[in-house]
Amino acid sequence: MPSARQLVAAGSLMTFQRVFSQGAQLLIFLFAARLLGPSAFGLFALVSAFAILMVRVSEAGWADYIMAWKGGPEVPAQVFGVAILAGLSAAVLGLGAAAGLKALQATEPVPGLAAWFAIWLLLATTSAALNGILVWQGRLGRAALVRIAAEIVAVVVSILALQAGHGVLALVEGRCAQELAAVGLGTLTAQVRPRAGMPRDQLAELLRFCGHILGARLLNNFRGHALTFIVGGLLGTTAVGYLRAGQRIASAFGEIAGEPARLFAWARFRDGVGGRGAGPDFEAVALRFYPVLIGLAVPVFLWLGIFAQDITVGLLGQTWAPSAEVVAILALSYILQLTSYTVEPVMALAGQVRQIPRLSLVATVATVGLTFLGAHWGILGVAWAQVAAGGVVLVLTHRLIERHAGVRWRRVGRACVPVLGVGLAVAALLLGVRQAGVLGAAHPLLRASLLSLPALGLYVLVLSALFPDFRRFLSPRLGIRAARPPAGEVTGTRRRTQSPIDRNHPR
Repeated sequence: MPSARQLVAAGSLMTFQRVFSQGAQLLIFLFAARLLGPSAFGLFALVSAFAILMVRVSEAGWADYIMAWKGGPEVPAQVFGVAILAGLSAAVLGLGAAAGLKALQATEPVPGLAAWFAIWLLLATTSAALNGILVWQGRLGRAALVRIAAEIVAVVVSILALQAGHGVLALVEGRCAQELAAVGLGTLTAQVRPRAGMPRDQLAELLRFCGHILGARLLNNFRGHALTFIVGGLLGTTAVGYLRAGQRIASAFGEIAGEPARLFAWARFRDGVGGRGAGPDFEAVALRFYPVLIGLAVPVFLWLGIFAQDITVGLLGQTWAPSAEVVAILALSYILQLTSYTVEPVMALAGQVRQIPRLSLVATVATVGLTFLGAHWGILGVAWAQVAAGGVVLVLTHRLIERHAGVRWRRVGRACVPVLGVGLAVAALLLGVRQAGVLGAAHPLLRASLLSLPALGLYVLVLSALFPDFRRFLSPRLGIRAARPPAGEVTGTRRRTQSPIDRNHPR
C-alpha cells in the first residue's frame, strides 16, 4: 500500500492526467465542432452513445475486481485474460451490427462509425483492465503517464483525420488510436500477460462481483445517455448537437473532479476497514475526505457556471451560444452528484456491493422520467431535469452510505459547511466582478482567466489558513508547512485486520 506522501504525489499526477485528458478531448471537440456543425456532431453523439453502452458491458467490473484484489498476481492476470475475451466478443457483435446496417442501407456514415466503434470496444476493454492492474500494483503515477501518452496520440490522429476530410469518422479513428497506444504502453509497463485457467469457484466469484458493478454502470451510463436518446428522438440531431456540446464542456470538469475522487476513495476508505466493523472507521475517514472533496471540486463547478457564456462562445464561437446556458445548468447538477463518485469504493469495501445496482436503478428511472418531462421545454428543460435528478441521486447516495457504511451525514455535513461557505463567498465576489463588466472588452476566455486568477489565489490562501487538512493536502505542491495529524486520526497506512473485501477475495 503506498504511503500518504506517495498517494499525494501520485494523486497530483492523476489529477494532472485528468486535466490533460479533458483538455485533449476538448481540443479535439473544438476542431470537430467548427468543422462539422451541430447536426453532424449530434449524429456522432447518437451513435457513440450506443457504443459507450456496449463498452460498459464489455468492461463489466474487471478492473474494479483487480483493484480490490488482496492476493497474489495470478488472479489479476487471469482476470486480464477474461477481459480480453469479453472485449473480443463485443467487437464481433459490433462488426455484425455494422454489416447489418450496411445491408439495410443505413444513412452514411452510420455503418462506418459502427465498424470503427466495434474495434474500439476490444481496445477500450483491454486498456481498462491494464489500468486496473497498474492501480493494483500501486503504480498510479505510471498509469497516469500511460493515459497522458495515449491522449497525445488521440489528439494527433483525430486532428490529422479531420483535416484530411474524414468527417465524423475522424473522431472514432482518434479514439481507436488512443486505446491502441494505451494497450501497448500499459502492457509494457504492467509486465503482466493474460492467463487462462481460472478455477471455477474464482470465476463464479468474479462474475458475481462484476455482475453488481456491471448492473450499476449500465444504469448509470444509460442515465447519462438517456438525454441524447430522448433529445434525438423528440428534438432532432441539431438539438442533440447543442446539448452534447454543453455536456462535453461540463463533463470535462466533471471528469477532472470525478475520477481522482473515485480512485482516492478506494485508497482512503480502504484505511477505514477495521476489525470493529465498518461504521466508526468509515466515518473517521469520511470526516476528513468529504470536506476536502467539497473544497476542491465545488469551486470548479461554481466557476464554470459563472463563466459558462465566456467559455462556450470563446471556445466554439457564436454559432454554439445556445449551449452556454446548458453548461451553466449542468454545472449545478455536477455539484449535487459529487458524493456519488465514492459509492462504488465505499460499498465494495463495506461488503455491500450488491446495493449499488439498486441505487442505480432508482436513479435511472428518476432521471429518464424527469428528462422526458423536461424535454417538453426544449434543451434547457432537459438540462434542468438533470439538476432535479442530481438531487435524487444525492439523497439516495447519502441514505445508502449511511445505512450500510455507518457514515452519519449530519456530522460530515457540519464538517463541510465551513469549507463550502468559503467557496460560495469567493464565488459571489467573482460573480459580482463579472457582472460589473470588468474587462468587458477583452476576449471572453482571456477575461475569464484574468478575473479568476486573483479569486483562486484568495481561495487557496483562506483554505490553507483555516483548515489543517487542506494545509496537509496543499503542502507538497505550494510549499505550505503541513500540520501533523492529531493522534488517532486515520493515516495512509494499511490496517492489518481482515476486511470484508478480504473475505470476498480469498488469498
